[in-house]
Amino acid sequence: MQAAAGLQVVRMLQHYLEGGEPRPPAAPSGVYRTVDGWIGITVARQHEFTALCGALNLGALAADPRFATADARIENAETLRAI
Repeated sequence: MQAAAGLQVVRMLQHYLEGGEPRPPAAPSGVYRTVDGWIGITVARQHEFTALCGALNLGALAADPRFATADARIENAETLRAI
């Protein structure tokens, strides 16, 4: 936990000094409940998102314009998280 917090210090300070709400560095990004526990996911590259969509049987998401690029996924992170 200390190592994870240490990795976030720069981003936390950035948002504190600049004001505003913190945005995720990538989307999808977070810890998600599954049927048999929890999984941590951080997708930074397009091929990772495409592979994740395939693994989740959600291949159409990879072609959805709301999620077609890393910037678009960050902009629509809440919608993506809900899916």
